[in-house]
Amino acid sequence: AEERRPRKQPSLGSLGRLISRRDVLLPSLLSAVTQYGVWMSTFGYIPLIAAELGASGITSSLMVSVNIGVQTLANLAASGLTRKIGSRALVYIGFVLMSLGLAGVALAPSMAVLWVAQLTLGLSQGLAYPVLMGLSIRYVDEEQRASAMGLHQTIYAIGMFSGPWLGGILAGMMGIPTLFVASAVAVLLLGL
Repeated sequence: AEERRPRKQPSLGSLGRLISRRDVLLPSLLSAVTQYGVWMSTFGYIPLIAAELGASGITSSLMVSVNIGVQTLANLAASGLTRKIGSRALVYIGFVLMSLGLAGVALAPSMAVLWVAQLTLGLSQGLAYPVLMGLSIRYVDEEQRASAMGLHQTIYAIGMFSGPWLGGILAGMMGIPTLFVASAVAVLLLGL
């Protein structure tokens, strides 16, 4: 049986120290960048681009479902790959793949290319996200892990919100293809 520990209220000082820890903050900020990419593309503009290329609503929905399926499979593989090549390398791979996927969407002349880009985005998120989440709590004492995970979730939620919001603003200013190119460059630079 698991040993129960007495509850302790976190203090503002301990939360402040947790927020300022680079090993907690950096993976959380990188997760926000990946969430921006996913929510701007997969759940934002890819269905619109697919429709412009002649896809039906069912095909657009299938693209999102397949993306989530690939993401799930990559989540399952991430643990083994982390042991093989290391967490840092896997995060780099995830960001490079996300950047390639976003650039692929910008340049997609056909549904086939858009499918490849969508699959690449699912693979990138599936590989990077669980590793970043694990890194955000890796060196945190057990008593503070719930707080560190809450911080991680709060920060990556900013990326989820900013994907559609900022993406919409930028798409209105520069057009959707340029939005994807700019996002591909930004994701790559911020990730690396």
